[in-house]
Amino acid sequence: MPKTTEALREELEALYRSRDASKIDHFFTEELLNHQPDCCSVSDEYIFLMNEAGSYYRGISQFDRSISFFQSLAQTMERFDMGASPAYATVLNNLAGSYRMAGVLDEAEQTFLHSIAVYEAAGAQTSFGYISAVNNLALCYQAKKEYQKALTYEQKALALTEEQALGLPLLATAYSNLANMYEGLGDHTAALEAIQKSIALFEEADDPHSPAYTGALYTQACLYFQDRRFEEALSLYQLVMTLTEQHFGRNADFSSAARGAAMSAHALGKLQHAVDYASQACTLDAALFGKDSPRYAASSALVSQYRDEVSHAQ
Repeated sequence: MPKTTEALREELEALYRSRDASKIDHFFTEELLNHQPDCCSVSDEYIFLMNEAGSYYRGISQFDRSISFFQSLAQTMERFDMGASPAYATVLNNLAGSYRMAGVLDEAEQTFLHSIAVYEAAGAQTSFGYISAVNNLALCYQAKKEYQKALTYEQKALALTEEQALGLPLLATAYSNLANMYEGLGDHTAALEAIQKSIALFEEADDPHSPAYTGALYTQACLYFQDRRFEEALSLYQLVMTLTEQHFGRNADFSSAARGAAMSAHALGKLQHAVDYASQACTLDAALFGKDSPRYAASSALVSQYRDEVSHAQ
């Protein structure tokens, strides 16, 4: 007999804690077969599973696989005339998030805008999903270096989060994102104020295992590095690496933190540590993005530079 959504959620949470990738893969394969849409309807359990699968593979930086799950779910919901529902808008938001993280930014922008339009047409402007889509669109514009647009949407997301009293972790995440927008606009002081507010809210919420908290720590590390507070930056990058590995394993975020740690160690004259961190980033970037990618090229250049400096120092 097919399992309920609650039963599926409980089983998945246990599997996520185990971090056994083969068992998680098997779970999605088996349960999606058990909950396939019939000729007349698609179940809430199937929608839940497809969203979870897309989110899981995005979390471990398998972006193409993540995109395929969300695209397939969106097409299924369209086939069953669910294309005007908030649930469909949520799938579009998820799909756009995977596009953004994969670097397909124009597609991400258009999909976020489509998601927001569906939420608005359904009268769901006060929902968590709508606020998430507005926030994610801000992140998309940030990635596109359209910082003024990014700031406008992030301020809207922050206002909605405060208005709807959605909780400290979401408010903290909004402030963390706001810090990135200010930094992109060159307002370093405002960025520091926003990230400090974010960290304080996360700590007040007592939510140290939140991936969003880890993201805020990464932003704080970057700002400290720019302020030449290299010891503090290195400590934070190391913490981000540890927390990211606990949440998702060694993914793209781990690579970014390792690169930051390498640069901080280098600034402190810890050359061998710099080589070690840069090598971790380089290995991951090759595996996740390929050796033709700009990320791998940047990491590889750091490894070569730092290794040369170690050789010259000996």
